[in-house]
Amino acid sequence: MAARETLKHIWAQIDLNRISSTSGRFFVTQASLKGILTESAINKAVVELDCEPDDRLGLPSIILNRGIIIFAILVWMHEEDAITTFRHHGALDSSLPLREDEAQLIVPHFGIAFSREYQWQFLPHKFERNEYREIEPSRILPFVFEVDQPLIGGFGTVSKQHIHPHLQDFRPSVEKPFVVVRKCLRLLTSRERYDSLFKNERACLRLLNCLNHPNIVPLLSSFTQNGQHNFLFPQFDMDLVQFFSKDDRHGNFRWNFTFFSALHGLASALSNVHNIRLQAGANAIDFEAFGYHHDLRPANILVNQETFVLADFGLGKLKPTEEPSTTVWKSGAGDYLAPECMDQNFVHQQVGRSIDVWAFGCLMADTATYIYKGSDGLHEFRDSRLSAGPQSNWMNSYFFDLQGNPKSKVKQWLNFLTVDDPLRAVNKPLYNLILRALTGPSHKRPRIEDLCHSLAILSLKAHFVAVRDELTTIMEINDAQRHGPATTMTLWFQCERFKAFGNVLGLDKAELDIVLPEEVEKRHEKLIGLMLDIFNRLSTYQGAASAPTSVPELPPSSQTHPASYLVDIDSEHTITDDFFETELRKLLDELWTLLPRSELKRVESTWVRAMLDTDDVSRLGNLEESLSLQPQPVYQEAASMAAMARIRLEIRGNPTSGNEDLEFQADDVEETGQISGHCTGTYKGSIPILLEWMYYTPAWDNIPEWERAVVMGYKAKGFSISPKPKGLRLLDCIGFCEQSKGRPGYGFAYQIPQSTVQGARASPTSLLKLLLQSAKQLKTDPYLNQPLLFQKYQLAYMLAEFLMEFHMIGWLHENFHSNNILFFDGPPDERGMNPARSQILKKPYVVGLNKSRPGSEYWHTEGPSQESDFSDYQHPDYMNTKRFQAEYDYYSLGLVLLEIGLWTPLAAWSRRPEYRTLSPHKFRDTLVDVFIPRLGPRMGEVYRDVVRLCLITELVPNIPGEDNAGRDHRAFSAFVEAVVGPLAKLAETPL
Repeated sequence: MAARETLKHIWAQIDLNRISSTSGRFFVTQASLKGILTESAINKAVVELDCEPDDRLGLPSIILNRGIIIFAILVWMHEEDAITTFRHHGALDSSLPLREDEAQLIVPHFGIAFSREYQWQFLPHKFERNEYREIEPSRILPFVFEVDQPLIGGFGTVSKQHIHPHLQDFRPSVEKPFVVVRKCLRLLTSRERYDSLFKNERACLRLLNCLNHPNIVPLLSSFTQNGQHNFLFPQFDMDLVQFFSKDDRHGNFRWNFTFFSALHGLASALSNVHNIRLQAGANAIDFEAFGYHHDLRPANILVNQETFVLADFGLGKLKPTEEPSTTVWKSGAGDYLAPECMDQNFVHQQVGRSIDVWAFGCLMADTATYIYKGSDGLHEFRDSRLSAGPQSNWMNSYFFDLQGNPKSKVKQWLNFLTVDDPLRAVNKPLYNLILRALTGPSHKRPRIEDLCHSLAILSLKAHFVAVRDELTTIMEINDAQRHGPATTMTLWFQCERFKAFGNVLGLDKAELDIVLPEEVEKRHEKLIGLMLDIFNRLSTYQGAASAPTSVPELPPSSQTHPASYLVDIDSEHTITDDFFETELRKLLDELWTLLPRSELKRVESTWVRAMLDTDDVSRLGNLEESLSLQPQPVYQEAASMAAMARIRLEIRGNPTSGNEDLEFQADDVEETGQISGHCTGTYKGSIPILLEWMYYTPAWDNIPEWERAVVMGYKAKGFSISPKPKGLRLLDCIGFCEQSKGRPGYGFAYQIPQSTVQGARASPTSLLKLLLQSAKQLKTDPYLNQPLLFQKYQLAYMLAEFLMEFHMIGWLHENFHSNNILFFDGPPDERGMNPARSQILKKPYVVGLNKSRPGSEYWHTEGPSQESDFSDYQHPDYMNTKRFQAEYDYYSLGLVLLEIGLWTPLAAWSRRPEYRTLSPHKFRDTLVDVFIPRLGPRMGEVYRDVVRLCLITELVPNIPGEDNAGRDHRAFSAFVEAVVGPLAKLAETPL
């Protein structure tokens, strides 16, 4: 090898790895140097150095571990022999950069060139996330390419720059230049003011970054060089000005629901700015402050594929909570100026965070316009707002008039949102929300967190409507393509599952004043993400990727539904059971699991009820078959209820068949006694049973014989279904027999369950007996044998759940009272039974089905019960109308709930001398006025109000001309929402 060939090769490699920055200066990265100055290359280079033999000792190791940069600089300067001099002075990589005097002291003949020029080529700046640095004037910034032309604004210059991937830790794993947005502030005022503004904006951004909020622009880094202040931000697709100027929707904004999510995200960002709270545990700082943006407008809002991001905090500030949240309005531009910012003489006024709320209202108005009228619509909207300002020769397009209220043209323009179309669930609330934000007096405007809450609901609504409509369209396409009944059924019950989810949360209503459960609010983003996933999969599955992009919520005059083109899709995209049995089912399962247990039960009941609301026997049969194939308990229970509903319809259609295998001879049963007024015995000598007799009464003469046969058969066949839904707390029916000797009638045998408590007898104990037992001890100890509060809540909920499911399968009880609620887990000795210490209340069973019948006008009723002992449990109106309604069962439940709450039998009040002579209506009024208020201190106001609701005259208001079926349907919905739901929440968590 010729002299110094290795050093020449190293020099050439350095030359090849030099990178040009946007300033025109070149730099070399440390990563490149490590690839050039390998251990082998350094060993060979040291051999070629002109130095004393002892100076070579250990030199390769020192260069490799501590002096690669110094050695590279010297090689580049062709002064490589001076490495030993630097070694003798202890000036290696850790000493860099060297001052001019330090460099001259080490190498006098080239120290100035080393310090002023050459060392900087090997010491480019490396940016670190969320750090501020004052960078030496000579240091080279690692910007290697400028994208497009810089934008020069009033406060600085904004440009897009490529950063060398090895000289940033914003995204360390990248190997290609990383694009950032560089905001360089301009010195427009005094130096002191310039520095103060930068320091304020930097402080805001760094503190807000600690929130890690997806809708607040992340500050990557900030620096000052040559007295000029800079910020670095990640690159976004565009700002909202550019977004609004485009005719084609950007990214996921091709779907309207994306706008609602974006607005909610932006409102959430502003809410966090207005009230910022940082805790030491997560951020190493305890900090709480009021904040404001004060320059909210499209130019300061960034846009990516799916949301809006709040940016440019140049006029914002975070103020300690002990300081006033108001400030003198500084400056601003654009149409979003709030009316209180200036007086008629353009004097800046004292303003607060409400100007951000006004600006946000303007933004919502522009966004709504763009959604439904596009870019041209925004120009029309702006032109419509043009009016004379305080000075007659000056026109403005602000949103407010001379009185500081929204211009009438603004209200007229946005009135298109209130049109009565299928999207009323999101359009009308959006219109109302905009007007709330654009309230004239600033002190009357809502807080941004209130708008954020409403937009969270509106975003859920918009996503729900989009998914619901997509599922409905797929159902229609499937019907048109004549798929098999199994596919149709699978589609149907998945669609009903999703509708039930929205119905329970109120997402199918046009109002925004719905109250979401706290758990749902916390899981808002997960709910949105799941619904978006469902929508995307439905669209993709149907071939949406190959079809024209369209917008689901647009009025028909503007766009068509994205699924409307699917009628002509290829056969390879046809719907199969597998998709809806696996992917969609799993997504809906996950959606349901995000609900609290109480709401989940409401969703389940709403779903099952919607599916059972049919008189089509074959449809119920297909439903039963499809549901029974699913392993989840909710499907199995729904299958059982579908079977019970099917049997009811089958027997009604053919009352003379299907009952033979359930009818047995009277000799097959043997009565052994009575407990709590209920007959017990054995069936065929071995099976313990509860026997309920339906004895002939004159009322039977008004009921056709075939109808009595239908009811008998349905009771036996329907109540023998196993397994039963967990909430339908009925004993298994073995069958029925007819008794003609003695007192004629029908007897039903119900199998007594085995006790799950060790040592307990499998014999019934009624709720009434437990209440009487406690009442006997009232004078000795009023709290003896009282259940725990949580046990009362659980029992109340289970009884309400029973009535819900009993009505859901189409039955009315007509004889609900505390003696018809039995327990079979009592201890061997019933004396001194203490519910609080036993498990007896955990498994109630409802009996007394001798008067039960299917609902609807089709079936006759026997009229009010003649049992004087329990007539007080019947609704007062029943004695007059003689026609039973679903609400009468709810009334009876209310009385039982009153007994449970006060742990006192109803007879203890009804048999008092002062109440004994009262009419049924007056006695009911006494219970409402005197005894229900006593529930508050014992059971809480929720329980008290539930009981009152059951006992009031009308659970739902009257609608003139409505039939009983319609009223029962509304009453059931009110019962589920106002009674079952609250009781489920009370029963959720042990106290």
